[in-house]
Amino acid sequence: MTAPRTFQEVVHDLDREPLDAERGLRFCFGREANHHAGVFLPWARVAARVRGVAAALAAEGVGGGDVVLVHAHDQQVALLAILGAIHLGAIPAAVAPLGAGTADRLVDQFHAIAAVAGARLIVSDRALPADQTSGRAPLPPVLVIDTHDEAANAPVARMAGSDEACFLQFTSGSTSVP
Repeated sequence: MTAPRTFQEVVHDLDREPLDAERGLRFCFGREANHHAGVFLPWARVAARVRGVAAALAAEGVGGGDVVLVHAHDQQVALLAILGAIHLGAIPAAVAPLGAGTADRLVDQFHAIAAVAGARLIVSDRALPADQTSGRAPLPPVLVIDTHDEAANAPVARMAGSDEACFLQFTSGSTSVP
């Protein structure tokens, strides 16, 4: 019997897909007209950008089993950061992005998740708002990434087993507390 493949193995195999215009990921944004093509990335380009994110995480000292909070307003950044963390062997946890007008309870949730998860790093597409991070419990360092960075190779800090976590999802239910 063949052992089940891990999600990490699936991520590692992305660049085995042919480089063509039909297979890959298309990022379309809610306000765009239906005729707009959005941003298309063939699987090989997705794989190169995932390796670029993994290399950037490793350069910041993230290792296997470390939790990385993914804070992104942009869906392309969010997905590539999640896949980059998985490629490396880290554990991503997506969080609602902070920004102007974010309710205090959501800012509190963000800080609670960072503490409960024991996050090693926050990956973001922009700097965190100073008014929502100062005067509270300290947060881990923030790495602002550009998803256009690509890498031919990227480290793998550890290979996760099929029974290990590959993603953390926090919910608050009706309590507003993760």
